[in-house]
Amino acid sequence: MKKLAILFWCVLCILFTNSCTQEIGDHTVHGEQISKFSLLSPDATTTVNINLGIPTKTFPFKWDAASSGLGSAITYTIVFDKVGGDFTNPIFTKQADNKGAANAATLTYNELATIVTRIKQANDKQVQVAWTVKADNGSKNITYAQPSSTLTLTVPDEGINDFKLITPAQSGSILVDAIVSPTASQTFKWNKTASTKAGSIIKYQFILDKINGDFSQPLLTMDSNNSGADTIFSMTNKDLKDLLKSKNIVAGAYQWSVKAYTDKYSYIPMPNKIFIDIFSVDVLYLVGDATDAGWDPSKGVIMTKVGDGKFTGVATLKSVADGGTYGWKVIAGTTWSAPNWGTKSGQEGTLYNGDGGINIPSPAETGIYKIDVDFTTMTYTVTKDLPQLYLVGGATGAGWDTSKALKMSKVSVGKFAIITDLDPAGGAYKFLLNNGNNTWQPQWGGNDVLGGDLLSATSAGDPPAIPAPALKGTYRIEVDFATMKYTVTPWSLDNLYMVGGSCSAGWTPANGLKFNNLGNGLFEIYEYLTTAGYGIKFLPSQAGWDGGFGMKDGSPGTLISGGEQNVPVPTDGFYRIRVDMAAMTYEVLPTTWAIIGSATPGGWSTETPMTFTGGLGSHEWNITFTATDGELKFRANNGWDINFGSDNTDGTLQPGGKNIPITAGSHTITLHLGPNGYTYTIL
Repeated sequence: MKKLAILFWCVLCILFTNSCTQEIGDHTVHGEQISKFSLLSPDATTTVNINLGIPTKTFPFKWDAASSGLGSAITYTIVFDKVGGDFTNPIFTKQADNKGAANAATLTYNELATIVTRIKQANDKQVQVAWTVKADNGSKNITYAQPSSTLTLTVPDEGINDFKLITPAQSGSILVDAIVSPTASQTFKWNKTASTKAGSIIKYQFILDKINGDFSQPLLTMDSNNSGADTIFSMTNKDLKDLLKSKNIVAGAYQWSVKAYTDKYSYIPMPNKIFIDIFSVDVLYLVGDATDAGWDPSKGVIMTKVGDGKFTGVATLKSVADGGTYGWKVIAGTTWSAPNWGTKSGQEGTLYNGDGGINIPSPAETGIYKIDVDFTTMTYTVTKDLPQLYLVGGATGAGWDTSKALKMSKVSVGKFAIITDLDPAGGAYKFLLNNGNNTWQPQWGGNDVLGGDLLSATSAGDPPAIPAPALKGTYRIEVDFATMKYTVTPWSLDNLYMVGGSCSAGWTPANGLKFNNLGNGLFEIYEYLTTAGYGIKFLPSQAGWDGGFGMKDGSPGTLISGGEQNVPVPTDGFYRIRVDMAAMTYEVLPTTWAIIGSATPGGWSTETPMTFTGGLGSHEWNITFTATDGELKFRANNGWDINFGSDNTDGTLQPGGKNIPITAGSHTITLHLGPNGYTYTIL
């Protein structure tokens, strides 16, 4: 009895299952058999938005090919019915493509709209329809694709007519040149379209997408001109470059189209492929016989990019008399195939690279010049290099007294530096070209404590003063007019020592000879040096070699720490060695010493030489002579650049100090220039 009950339930389940998946049509074979086949696309998740403005636009349907048992030709018909219908009384049918022979059917939007109208209720915004395909081989046997599928169709209250994109054409390109032609426009055009609903207003949006995108999430969407009313979208090269940059859109292949829309419907026509090239100058060089590069772009003098399309550089420019016969140009590369610019005759200061252009003329005087190039205005300016720079301000030892402004060291062309104390209690500081009474122009300032953009005076007023660091201390301040930047770095080096086989200290750091600290990062020592011993180096302490300084390889006079070379000594002699930590330079200057003045045999017009006594480790120069009542000073190398006097007539010497009085008679004078200070004796 139990077995009969189980059998009953199994039969009942089979009957119920067959009723839910009932296949379409009569599958009894009455003639030549047709194989089973399936629908491919669209699947049941697809929704078609029917645009009545383009009734002839088509939508494809596809299925597997069936086969006849004896190879007879099969004719297909696509069949539509209400969802739940059995296709015995379809609402729409159509023969497949190729007179029914293809396993595909193409329906127009107009035909799809007909299907909608046959099942749509009054307020329906969309309908769902069932579809399948009937296969017929001419015999009594007919087969339907199994299973059937569904499709969602939407017919809005209005449509938008199809329209064509005009320019840029398919597979076209544009060059976004914000450098040479920043105000020129890039323009996209298309045909005007209309709504199927009278009175509807069409607006347009330009859209850009990836080459394989579907515009569902375009990379860029912009209203057309005239707030979306015009069939054109245009933008200057500069604005378009900025827009693309803000959207992280780089040069490459894309596709563009236009979204035409009303308040109820939108339509996007077939897109055009486009290649977007973005022209920018990231590096610029100076060339020409007026420059050190000559006309070889590979040797061009590099300029610094200080903004979009803006460059600045500092270089020596030669006059015509000194070899700058044909002037100079700027070039955006290291070969002549790169874009390059000169000027136009009678329009100096204007950049030009078209027909009739000329080289930029050489300056009237050879010298170091600051050159600024601005492609946004297509102009250039040439300013003779700054000969010096000064520091002034409440945060410095000079205060706001311009006559006491602190002179900065010149590091290189257009670059200055100083090591000095800064006090936040004093507020701030600025840079001046000149020192003197109320020499405030030109001046430079900035907004950032530890470095930033160097700001000039403008028509709006003077630049802001640079605020001092919060912590009082010693800092290295560097100004670079090539980049229009300044930096402020804490500094802690108070002592410096000299070692080396060419001096009396040898190569033992503990024996290092201490420099005199002259302030502002400047150190000085007088020593007898020899060519033997492989030169000298400089150390921050006598404890060891860490942090040592020496010559930059291939650049005598330039100081570096790390990878430095020994500083060579050209000949045996008594030298003044100076190290400028602000400028990171050193000088090894041979000196010979003499006395000069009204008390000396030559008066103030002819110096009387002194004699150096000793060798390594010696620092004394001597002379015995008959003086007259008068004054004298000590000076080096038959000139006044290096001279000593005594402000207090107490045996100590100061650079440029006061004249030293002396009485008539025979005297022996000793000049002592040792590491512990500069002194003299008169016996």
